[in-house]
Amino acid sequence: MGRERRTAGFSLVETVISGAVLALLAGAVLSATTAAADRRQDAAVRARANQLAHDLLGEMRRLAYGDPTSTGGEPLGPEAGESDRSAFDDVDDFDGYKEEPIADASGVELSGFEGFARRVSVIWITPEDRTSPAAGDVGLKRVTVWVTHAGKPMAEVSAEFTHAWEGAWR
Repeated sequence: MGRERRTAGFSLVETVISGAVLALLAGAVLSATTAAADRRQDAAVRARANQLAHDLLGEMRRLAYGDPTSTGGEPLGPEAGESDRSAFDDVDDFDGYKEEPIADASGVELSGFEGFARRVSVIWITPEDRTSPAAGDVGLKRVTVWVTHAGKPMAEVSAEFTHAWEGAWR
């Protein structure tokens, strides 16, 4: 008697469910792709920050260990008349140095480094304890350069400077 025949195809419910599943899958793929791109960009920024830190340390390696006109006993940091980096003549002049925007040794701003900043700390250390500041100069200094991008720490690089290697670096 009057039985209805079903035609082949999808019902409305099946179509809605498959659309929702596809939307979830597309969202997951987009999220994974975005996260991977963010990680690549972060890695590139970290690499540039590391290079900025090493460049500044390289600049310091060309300078004297201590102030050429020193009579001894001076504190770390720039001496009178050394108001900017172009006048620095020894490693410890960089103690407390901060730079934003990034510039070369003569003070000319470098393009392509917007959002980066550098700061430097110099401490006296002893051969026996290279992590804690020493009370005075025993011929060994540790310089640390921090680089940030958009306020986020991206690189921290340290190097030790000593009288013994001073001539070999220049």
